[in-house]
Amino acid sequence: MIKAWSMSRLDVFETCPHRANLQYVLKIPQNPLVVPEGKDEHPMLRGLRVHDAAEAFVKEDILLIDELKSFEADFFAARELYRTTPHNCVVEEDWAFNDSWEATGWNSDDTWGRLKLDLGIIDDDYMDIVDYKTGKKYAPKHIQQGQLYAIVSFLRFPQLENITTKFWYVDSGDTLEASYTKLQGKVLKDGFDNRARAMTTATEFPAKSSAYACRFCPYGEGKDGNKYCKYRYSFNNT
Repeated sequence: MIKAWSMSRLDVFETCPHRANLQYVLKIPQNPLVVPEGKDEHPMLRGLRVHDAAEAFVKEDILLIDELKSFEADFFAARELYRTTPHNCVVEEDWAFNDSWEATGWNSDDTWGRLKLDLGIIDDDYMDIVDYKTGKKYAPKHIQQGQLYAIVSFLRFPQLENITTKFWYVDSGDTLEASYTKLQGKVLKDGFDNRARAMTTATEFPAKSSAYACRFCPYGEGKDGNKYCKYRYSFNNT
């Protein structure tokens, strides 16, 4: 079974359980990342580099890279807060929790859920949570991601009464925001708990082939030439 979940793992499982089985249970290796035509860098590697640069800027006295300048004033404000009140700031932290939603270690025996928080600013009973995005805005998925951030933050910091989640789309300069009360966090938690338990107790992993699910699935054909998914959607017939 799949022991631990994250927002990205949950998305894979709900999109196609068969892929989740190949990726997280059987742990079949994926093909090496290929830089898309016309690009100098793979989007995933670029995202990691930009996140590292954002963390370094907030924590250290370095220049802001060009890709983050659409939020220049916000990054300078975050750095100032980190310098003056570091105890109220969360910067690139890895959070894990057990199936009772209690904090635990990232790789502890009871680890059940994981998330990575880019930036959090606490002001008494209020918290701003910021996630940096190098890709396109996808509100349905990102809103859910923000909800999980809020749920776990309410549990980690009991004094919080209100949280606002903010997504900064660094390429376009666009934003996506949503606010939650502590009561809303408790209600949302039940929904995530049910979905995550369905994933981490699953013993069968049926395929859900579709153009959406299969287009970016890494298991159409392995690096050894073997086809791992016999259920793959046929794009040749469309």
